[in-house]
Amino acid sequence: MTIDLIPESVKKFWNEWIIQSFLILSFSLQMFLVIFAPFRKKTSNKWISFLIWSGYLLAEWAATFAIGLIFRSQGDNDSAFADAGSLMAFWSSFLLLHLGGPDTITAFALADNVLWVRHLLGLVVHLSAAVYVFLCALPKDKLMVPTILMLIAGVIKYLERVRALFLASLDKLQESDEPRQHRTLRSQIALSTKRVPLEEEKLIWTSYNYFKVFQGLIVDLYLAWSKRRQSRKFFRSTTAEYALRVILTELNFMYEVLYTKVVVVRSKLGYLLRAISFSIVICALALFVRVEKHRFHHVDVLVTYILLFGAAALEVTSLLMLIFSEWTLVSILKRIEHRNMIKERKSDSVLDHYFSRLDHYFSRILSCVLSLKKPTWSKHGIGPDDVKYEFGTRVVFRRWSESISGCNLISYSMSQRPARKIRKSCWGCSSLFTGKILCFLVTISI
Repeated sequence: MTIDLIPESVKKFWNEWIIQSFLILSFSLQMFLVIFAPFRKKTSNKWISFLIWSGYLLAEWAATFAIGLIFRSQGDNDSAFADAGSLMAFWSSFLLLHLGGPDTITAFALADNVLWVRHLLGLVVHLSAAVYVFLCALPKDKLMVPTILMLIAGVIKYLERVRALFLASLDKLQESDEPRQHRTLRSQIALSTKRVPLEEEKLIWTSYNYFKVFQGLIVDLYLAWSKRRQSRKFFRSTTAEYALRVILTELNFMYEVLYTKVVVVRSKLGYLLRAISFSIVICALALFVRVEKHRFHHVDVLVTYILLFGAAALEVTSLLMLIFSEWTLVSILKRIEHRNMIKERKSDSVLDHYFSRLDHYFSRILSCVLSLKKPTWSKHGIGPDDVKYEFGTRVVFRRWSESISGCNLISYSMSQRPARKIRKSCWGCSSLFTGKILCFLVTISI
């Protein structure tokens, strides 16, 4: 007598609904990464980092496994999916979008960027599987046009991820001459103080310029002594709070260049491809609405609608994150700088004046939104004799985790964890002391 360890109900569910389950799982992981992946830079909590790391790994695995299940179901006349060939082809094409990943995370570690060749090979393999499934369903395929459209959108998203990994690889950063060709810090700071009126605009513009100069240090590029002296002079002459905000914004720029799609998306080609992929998703949704669905199972139709509406919602969410970010304000300030340089040589046309006013108003709106990320002093303490003030921001609006790793030899010897944040005591510790500590950290970091 044999004992079946797996119940029949589980086997039946696996045979009938496993593909749909993994499609929903893949979409859920994409939604999780879009919303929560930015929290990796906002907090140093290990559990949150673990959840994001797990979601990052599971997202690619779930989409790959779903494509494998769809590929394996082809040619099986006894399969529960034999009558859903058109939807299978559409789903396999749709999963390429998920394999392309969200804009908020492309890599979890710098070593992942080196593996861009592996992801390029993965694109070839997954695309071949999707094309094979499409060809198998072609004679009776009612979703031929939406499937082809989703294939194009999926390839675009996948190539965006491969290119983002390639540009963020250390070898590519080392080959870049941009840090050497950047203008002197003196001219950058002069521009930020003279032509950028608002504090938030000045902060982001200054931080961006310092980031462009010092990003070469990531790959051990040489830094001119003149720029080093100028940066020291700047940090020593400013307040501790402002210096900390500049560093936090610099780290935000650095993180997004190394671990997200920001470099790929924020280019003329990136804008064009993003518009094409979003338009394709909307067109595929409109075409699917008009297709007769009486031959499809109602659950399969529901899953397809979830994928299509979910993809459109995630694209809109990514677009809003892209618009209301520091990079958009930097782009506007670059245009303002370029327009001011041209204005010195010739007068503005009516069209230039119109765009100038438009950039002016939009930069004000962005500055108001980004000012929510400004750190403030908050009181902490149990009783009146134990009151401390912490300079920080709420987790949702943070640009960085606002903590630094440190090792205190005495605390280590006494088996005590070192403090992760610098606090200002209500009674003994003045802001001057905090400022000197921050300036010291800035000096040794430069």
